[in-house]
Amino acid sequence: MKKNLFILAALLLPASLCGQSALGQALQQLESLTGMSIHDINVPDPGDPVPVDPDPEEEQDEPKSTRLKDYTPAQEQETPEQKRYRELLEETQRREEEIRKQVHEEFLHKQEQSAREWRGREDRMRKEWEAYNSFLNNHPQAQPVPVFSSINEHKILLPEPKSLSELSEFGNFKESESDSAYKADIILCSTRQAVPAYFLGRRLENGRTEWRMFINELGEYTEKLFLSGFSSDFDYHQIKDVRLVAEGRVIVMEMYDGTSYVVNPHGSLICHGRNISFPAMSGDVLFIECDGGLHASNAPTTSSQPILRGEHLDYYRNSVIVTNHSVTGEPYYQLYSYCGRAYDWTENTWPKYGGITAFDYIAPFSNEGDYFVLKPQGKKDYFIVSFNKGQLYRGKKKYKSLEAAHAGWLKERIQLFDTMRNNPQACAQHKDSI
Repeated sequence: MKKNLFILAALLLPASLCGQSALGQALQQLESLTGMSIHDINVPDPGDPVPVDPDPEEEQDEPKSTRLKDYTPAQEQETPEQKRYRELLEETQRREEEIRKQVHEEFLHKQEQSAREWRGREDRMRKEWEAYNSFLNNHPQAQPVPVFSSINEHKILLPEPKSLSELSEFGNFKESESDSAYKADIILCSTRQAVPAYFLGRRLENGRTEWRMFINELGEYTEKLFLSGFSSDFDYHQIKDVRLVAEGRVIVMEMYDGTSYVVNPHGSLICHGRNISFPAMSGDVLFIECDGGLHASNAPTTSSQPILRGEHLDYYRNSVIVTNHSVTGEPYYQLYSYCGRAYDWTENTWPKYGGITAFDYIAPFSNEGDYFVLKPQGKKDYFIVSFNKGQLYRGKKKYKSLEAAHAGWLKERIQLFDTMRNNPQACAQHKDSI
């Protein structure tokens, strides 16, 4: 019965759409027929919904995507302020990226430039050492040092002091704030180098002269207080005098404490000490004796060791006699070539290392040719050695006295020159012992 009433109500429901009065009449008729009120009808609970598989054809008609990224609500649209902020942020990021790229490129450029400079220094050092070793290995022949010539010596006394900017005719001097009041009235340099070092002097009221040294670096002359090879206690304010030697081959800075610094024309240190002399030269190279060590003006800038060293050195055209003392105080002598190698009388060579080199007596003589008379240490006999044009000759005979050796030289020299002329290989050659 209840089921029939429910069906009847469903059939009469469309009539309710016609008006409120029609609906009321229909309900009254239904209640009179059934004898029940509509409120007494109990509708059962339909339970949980049952999932139904979608129709594939209907699924194709549905929208392809409803994901969040494909949907932008109106309230999330970009405002003008947000747009300006986004554009500013993007511009800042772009500039930061350009700056990072520029810094990286500059870093790579500096690395490449440093590598080129290092390779350039290595190449210069290699060439310096090659030239220096070639000079020594060819056994330098000594000659007197010019004393009175002023070739390549450049010294100007200015009528009035000038500032660094006013000295532009000599070069572009780099001026700092501390140099603004500095003025010089003495200019000194050697013109042996294409780009020489300049020494600027300023005469003070107390009679002293204040000197400053300027080295060319990338087209500018910059003051150098500390140079490679200079001792840590070097003080430019203690320079007493600056002078040129041997036609400007070297420059000597004499200090108030009695020491002297010897530099080449481009300002690199050769040696420094208290006892400085210039005993000989070979070609364009000047030899410098500094506190018992022999140096050459063409030595590489990285070299600080002398060619040879001794307590006393006597210089001759082809060789140097070096005097030292034993632990008992007895003097002994060695015969050196200008390449720094001591003569070995047992082998008649100039060995690079070792050898029997000590003598009780050595003396040079000249009688229709140059020769040495030597007496090996601990021996009784004398013998004769001649060193000429790179060829080393030892006499065939031994002599009981110095007078006998002198008398025998005239015969020895004939045999020597005959041997050198007819069979030069019979004489030991310096280059063969290198």
